[in-house]
Amino acid sequence: MASPDTVTPSAGAASLPPDSWNDTGRDVAWTTLTGLIEAQALTRPDATAVIHPGGRLTFAELDARANRLARLLIRRGAGPEGIVAVALPRSVDIVVAELAVLKAGAAFLPIDPDYPADRITFMLDDARPVLVITRPRSPRDCPVRTSSPWTTCPQWTRTGRQGSHRCPNTRRT
Repeated sequence: MASPDTVTPSAGAASLPPDSWNDTGRDVAWTTLTGLIEAQALTRPDATAVIHPGGRLTFAELDARANRLARLLIRRGAGPEGIVAVALPRSVDIVVAELAVLKAGAAFLPIDPDYPADRITFMLDDARPVLVITRPRSPRDCPVRTSSPWTTCPQWTRTGRQGSHRCPNTRRT
C-alpha cells in the first residue's frame, strides 16, 4: 500500500502548483435553498425533484406542498428564532417538512422517530420547539412526553388540508 508521500499526481496535475488542484472558485449569485427550489418550480415545474418508493415529486409539487405546510407552521407560531422538530421517517414527507420549516423562517430539528422515547423527550425538552411535525399516532403509540404542540403530516402533504393534535400523554409546563 502506498503512503501519501509516494503517491504521484496524474500527468496533467503534475504541471500545476498544488494550491491550484482544487481551484473551483467562481462567482455565484447569493440565494437560499428555498430560493433554489422556487426557481426550479418556476423554470422547470415538471422536472423531478424527489424520487420515492411511491413515485416521484416534481419541483412544482414539492414547492406547493412546502408552501401549504409553511403557511400552517407560521399560523402555529413558527418563524425566525423558532425551532420546529421534524420527527418523521425517511420519506418524501421529511423533504417537504424541512423545506417548509425553512420557508417559515424557522430552524428544523431532525428527530429519528425510532429513537428511544427518553432520548426524544430529552431532545424536545432541551430544544423547546414551537411545534413537532410527525405522523398520526394513536394514544398508545405516543410514549413521548413534551409540552410542544404536535401536528401530523399526511393531510398537508397530500391533500392540502391540515390536521393537528396534541400527543395524548403531553404534559403542559
